[in-house]
Amino acid sequence: MVMKLNEKLMGWFRDNQIGPDKAVTLQEIPSGLEADNLKGELADLQEAKIVSMAPNGRFYFCAGEKAEDKPERPITAYARHESLFGDIFNEISKRSKYKPIVSKELERQFGISGPDVRDEIRNLRRKGEPIVGSNTGYYLATGTEDIKQLISDMESRISSMRETINSIKKRAYDRFGTQLTLEL
Repeated sequence: MVMKLNEKLMGWFRDNQIGPDKAVTLQEIPSGLEADNLKGELADLQEAKIVSMAPNGRFYFCAGEKAEDKPERPITAYARHESLFGDIFNEISKRSKYKPIVSKELERQFGISGPDVRDEIRNLRRKGEPIVGSNTGYYLATGTEDIKQLISDMESRISSMRETINSIKKRAYDRFGTQLTLEL
C-alpha cells in the first residue's frame, strides 16, 4: 500500500512539474492522493531524497537527484493568503506537547509578525483546529486531555476578561455617576 501511494504521489509531482521552481503544500495535493497517511508518505519520500521540504512547509520533487545535491534556494516571500494559513497549520501539526514550535520560529519561517501568528492561530481555532498554546509553544492536541486543557485555559481567560469588564463598569459608575451597560 505504501509503495502504491508513493508511486501515485511521485506521479502527481511529475505530471504537475513540481520541482525547484514550483512547490506544493499539503492542501494543494488532490484529496484522492491524501488517502491513508499522506504525511507518512511524504516523510518516506523525503527520507528517500525524492521530495524535499522547504522551511516554509512547501514540498519539491527532486526528479532523479538527491535533495542534498540541490543548491539551497532562497524562499521567495509571499503575501499573506490561504496557503500561509495552511503552511502554519502544517508546521504546528508536526509538533507535539514534548516538542512544540514557538511563535518566534513561525515568525522567522514565514516572515510574519507575532500578532500575525496569533491571528492565524485564532483563525485556525475558529475553524475547529485544536491548537494548544503553552508557555513552551504551539502544538496540535492529540487527545481529550489536551483538548480539555485547551478549553479550560480559554474559559479561564474569558472569566478573567469578564472580571475586568465588571471592574471597569463599576469604576465608570463611581467616577461618572452613570450606569454603563454593554451587551456582550
